[in-house]
Amino acid sequence: MFRISLMAALVATGIAASASTLAWNDPLSARVGTVVTEHVQRSLNAKMSYQSFTLDLSKPQVSATEVRVTTALKQLDDGLNEVLQAGSIMVAGEWQSALKQQIKLTSMTVQDSQLTIAYFGKGQSNLHSMLEQLRKPTAQPASMQLVWQLEQVQLNNVVVNLFDQGRAIMSVRLPSLQLPKLPQNGAVNSYILQVLLPILEQVMAGEQGEVVLDTPRLLQFMWREAR
Repeated sequence: MFRISLMAALVATGIAASASTLAWNDPLSARVGTVVTEHVQRSLNAKMSYQSFTLDLSKPQVSATEVRVTTALKQLDDGLNEVLQAGSIMVAGEWQSALKQQIKLTSMTVQDSQLTIAYFGKGQSNLHSMLEQLRKPTAQPASMQLVWQLEQVQLNNVVVNLFDQGRAIMSVRLPSLQLPKLPQNGAVNSYILQVLLPILEQVMAGEQGEVVLDTPRLLQFMWREAR
């Protein structure tokens, strides 16, 4: 659970809770952007950067442009550590109380993105590393009031890149990709295969147009990871 004290920030900046969209250089938006970045680093053990950040209190939602999320795994080079590039990310939610002191964020839409899943061993990848870190309990300051409970993650116009041992084995552009909800229990590897297998099946069946594919290596990868 991830929170930031919205009411305290609103009072400190002299903005009413009914204010509309606040740009990234507004003190409150800048503060929320900083805390989101810190949350990503703490919860995913990954670095997040962005060009601009906006907080819209009327909906409520937060959004960022030119987002990059990178891991720092020694087994991967810098390019393969970059898990996500996105033109924009919008996270929407709802106020949890009439006093508008807490926002629960429930859905995320990622636009014009590139998702790179880089394996360096069986059941080991940059994405595995982030999700395994996400499952670990992390201490949160009691004053925080921004809560992450994502029920839906949708990627629109996304390029999915799959690497194994530093070699590209697939790159495919999809009009959309909806990620399944991460279960409370169960192996991270099973979850990632749940994301990948429908894509791989479509690619192997020739159902996707823009595809770069190393078929022999892809078949070896599928056989290894499915066992």
